[in-house]
Formats: sequence, structure tokens, C-alpha cells
Amino acid sequence: ILDAEETLVATIEALTFRKAPRGAERIVPAASPSDRTALDVLRAPEAERPARLTNWVPSRLVAILEVDEDEVDFSQPLIDLGLDSLMAVELRHDLEVQLGIELSMEELLDVLTPSELLDKLLFHLQDREDRDQETQPPTEWVEGVL
Repeated sequence: ILDAEETLVATIEALTFRKAPRGAERIVPAASPSDRTALDVLRAPEAERPARLTNWVPSRLVAILEVDEDEVDFSQPLIDLGLDSLMAVELRHDLEVQLGIELSMEELLDVLTPSELLDKLLFHLQDREDRDQETQPPTEWVEGVL
């Protein structure tokens, strides 16, 4: 194995391959608690989404900021909470991967507080649901004369 300067830093002595058990064609890592919570948000009835998202956003921010939840005043701007550009990239990635919400960095950095972020996420979830309903074909037959 070579480093960036192409200096040998390690060697591979041996590789062992084993046949995968039947049914293991696709190995999926176990979901993390935040993944399960994000799925709960997405699968929740529309009326329950704000409450579930209200739990998910602070938990992700606390994890990204690497602080205890009781140390954070969520009424403060994200920048004042310590969110830097790398943390913003991580948050943006979480939003895309776990909730399917794509925010530009500009949109994310324009958000001042976690409350404003929550409002923006709820808007995006509702907008996506509205677009999905518009594109779905009717599921019932309608009788009539042509």
C-alpha cells in the first residue's frame, strides 16, 4: 500500500476469501438509530411528521456538533452553535441520504436557527409528497362512455 508520495507504507500478506452463505447476495449494514428515526419521519402520517422531524433535527445537530443535547440552545443561529462548513456538508449529506431532501449549501447556510431548518425541511417533504401525488396514475377504474 502506497501513501500520497508513493512510499510503501504497508504490505498485504494474504487475502482469504470465503463463499458467502445462500441468501447473502446483498449484504446491507444495520441501520443506525438516526437512520431508523429518519425512516420513522418519512413513513409517518402527514400530521405526525412535524413532531417526528422535530426530534430528528436536534438529534442530528447534536451528533454533528459532537455536544450533549442539554448544552445546546436550539433558538440560537446554527453558526453560533458551532456549525462550520464541514459540519454543514455532513448535515447536508444526512438530509439527502436519510430524508431524501436535497438542499444546496446556499439554502442550508441561509438557515439561521434549527427552527428555520425544521420549517424548510417540512416544506420540502410536503412539496415532494404533493408532486408524487400529482404524478401517480389513478388507481381506480372509472366507468363511462367514450
